Parts: sequence; C-alpha cells; structure tokens
Amino acid sequence: MKFLSLASRNSGVASMFACAAMALAGFMSGAAVAQVKDIDDAVYKASRQGMLVQRIAKSYLALAQKIEPAAARKVLNDSVAQFDRHLVELKVFAPTPEIKATYGQVDAPWARFKEHVVGVAPAPTTAARVMELEVELMRIALRASQQLQRESKVATTQLIVFAETDAIYSQRVATLYFAGLNGVGGDTAGEMQKVRDDFVRNIASLKRAPKLPANLSPKIELAESQWAFLDKAIANRGDARNRVTLGGNVFKASERVLEVLEEVASTLEKL
Repeated sequence: MKFLSLASRNSGVASMFACAAMALAGFMSGAAVAQVKDIDDAVYKASRQGMLVQRIAKSYLALAQKIEPAAARKVLNDSVAQFDRHLVELKVFAPTPEIKATYGQVDAPWARFKEHVVGVAPAPTTAARVMELEVELMRIALRASQQLQRESKVATTQLIVFAETDAIYSQRVATLYFAGLNGVGGDTAGEMQKVRDDFVRNIASLKRAPKLPANLSPKIELAESQWAFLDKAIANRGDARNRVTLGGNVFKASERVLEVLEEVASTLEKL
C-alpha cells in the first residue's frame, strides 16, 4: 500500500506536543501492558492507526470547508484520542527491538500532525500542509504495522489486515475528495481511482479467503454496498452551490463503510 504525497513544502518543525505525548505514555504505561492482549490484537490496532490518520485528515479537510462541522469535529477528536491510546499500547507491547524502534519514530511526525489539526481553526490555506504531514505519518504507521504482521503466525491475521486495509481505503478516498475541495494540488483523481481499484481487489480477496467465517459474509456484502454509495457520492460533483450537501453525503457515506469494516475486523480479531 503506497500513498502519494500531494504537495511538498519546507516548513519549520514545532514539537510542543512531544512532551505531552511522552508524559501521557509515562502515565499510561502501567495500564497499557495488559491492553494489547496478543499479536492479533496488536496487528488490529496497528492497522487501525493508518485508518485513524486518514480519518483525522478527512475530518480536518471537511471542517475547512464547513461540511458536517459537528460530526467532523467529533470524529477528529475521537480519532486523535484513539491514535494516542493505541500508540501507547503498541509501544509497550512491541515484541522486538526493531518494532520498538519504529514506534519510537512515530512520536515526532505525530506531534507535528497533531499541532496542525488539534485546537486550531481548519482552513483551506493549511490543507496542503496537513496532507504532507499525513503522508509522512502514514509511512511510519504502515511500516510498523507490516513489522507486526511478520511476527504473527495466526491464520486470521491476514484477514484482519484485509479488512483494516479497506477501512483505510474508505477514509483515504474521502480524504482525497475533500483535499480537492480545498484546492490541494496533485493528481487526486488518479490516486482516487487507484484507491477505488485497490478497495475492490482487496475486498474480493477477503471474500475468497478460505478461513473467513461464514457469518461474516453478509457483513462484507454490506460493506460492498456501502462502498457503492460512497463511490456514487464522490462521483456526484454537482456544482459549487451544492458543495456542502454533496460533501456531507461523502462524509457520512465514508463513515458508514468504515463502521461495517471495523465490525468485520473486530470480529476477526476476537476469533
């Protein structure tokens, strides 16, 4: 899975959240030990980190356009809290020095990303910078997830990864849609089509998986139907007068797809 940078600009680094993140880690470390119970749980939470980065970016960009402001603000704040919590837990669980070192590298880009999305008024003028920081953070989050996957010998791990990868795609395609509304440059249309193709290919692999429990097949079919609604919402560009309504449809549809895929991944993790 590779996400393309949409812009590249030099910027000074302000790390005011780094100390707060370390303090949080120190405060929670004792409780965090028991919160990642096994490798499947670790893979699940590590894979969710990529989804949460996309969900935060999506919400920020929607807020910059005043689209679904109450829902987008709640989604952004909830997703930041979840990322923080998972990061602390995964650092404590990290089963190898390599994985521990990778999670140590998350702090700085996460602090930079949070500085631009938390406690600020989202605006189109900062959208490109948020997209740059999102790409930087995604690279490390995905690397850590892949390292944990290699440590797993459990048959359901790949199924969890399939479900969470499509969860990432459901948020990524919406992020790219809102990036376009905010005037972020780059080949957003080309990348959106690639994400669409990857989602379809990935969910087909999940459906064909021999270890997939039969009771999850209806959920996967529901995810496909919700994805079709999202795809249709993205394609319905309309005109500038309908921007808020159409954007709201995209935001809500992306949340519905995510809800179903998260239920699938969570069920697989508990097997």
